[in-house]
Amino acid sequence: MNQKTDEETIRDWLSANEGRETLNKAAGRVRQKMSAAGIPLSALGLHAAAPVQTVIDEIRSELAVIILENRSEIRKKLMAAEADPARVLTGFMFRRLMDRARWSPRNDPFRYLYKMAADALREADGIHLSTKGSTGSLYSLEKESRPIGPLCEEDYTTIPLPADLPRISSLAEVTHKKTLVRLARWFWQEMSRLFQNRPIWIELRDLIQWIAVYIPLGRVETRLPDTHKDGTESDNLPAVEPDRNAPFDPEVVCRWAGCFSNLLNDKEAMAFYLYHGEERPLKDVAIRMGFKGPSGPAVHLGSVTEKLSAFAADLRWLSPDKETPPNRLAQRLFKETLTEILKKRFETP
Repeated sequence: MNQKTDEETIRDWLSANEGRETLNKAAGRVRQKMSAAGIPLSALGLHAAAPVQTVIDEIRSELAVIILENRSEIRKKLMAAEADPARVLTGFMFRRLMDRARWSPRNDPFRYLYKMAADALREADGIHLSTKGSTGSLYSLEKESRPIGPLCEEDYTTIPLPADLPRISSLAEVTHKKTLVRLARWFWQEMSRLFQNRPIWIELRDLIQWIAVYIPLGRVETRLPDTHKDGTESDNLPAVEPDRNAPFDPEVVCRWAGCFSNLLNDKEAMAFYLYHGEERPLKDVAIRMGFKGPSGPAVHLGSVTEKLSAFAADLRWLSPDKETPPNRLAQRLFKETLTEILKKRFETP
């Protein structure tokens, strides 16, 4: 009898009760994580007012496609003895949704343009890319080049846009592949001229910063922005180098803390609050919770850590990604907000 292929094995699993139940469970988890992370339903191609069941059905359909597209990798994960199939699928789906939200001109125009430029230069003839930059990728028109390090704002303003380039006034106009490659070549040639025509590696981030000098991207600087009375941010220059204390949305972080608190049972919540909120030693936490020794609350603290790692894995500001480190202020606000929420849970009425 011939051995089944990965696709046949996965299709059999999807059609069985176990597969259907797992898809349903994963779809529900993904919907909850989307809500907690503030990912709009448009990431699924749905209207904001779409019914819950419609959302879950759409997620389940996409999950089935993801499983088949990544069948070899997913099969290995699903076949592992300790694997939680619903958690594996939730992770795959949520990362895909985070990518859709993250790489959109509305949510983060700087990163969106960075990704568009990276894709355009990767496919362009005569342009070389390297991953050895201090803040991301480097590019050059010569394979044998030397790095010059990150540039400063004064460097960007010394180089004008090409005189023969049609007028560009919006992000949409600059994201065309030919335009990005044209700008990348021009910027490299002008920077190389400043370095006595030596072949150089340029940070791809610097290319985006230079473009942002002339074309508004709608992203603020890394310093804390000025705000209007209604809480909206005033217009500032585009972002400079990523900063661990860069601006973040406090309201979103507080909402995440509230959502995460709902994932904790009473013992987990109590252990976290006493240990991290009141900063009691484990021995005292154990006594307060009625355990014979520190190992009791330690188990629940470990459970909180696992849940938090899964919850925050793809949340901007709380966890690092390839371009941006975690934000210390956002992490601190998340912890303080969570502590206050848990404190209220255990306060005597």
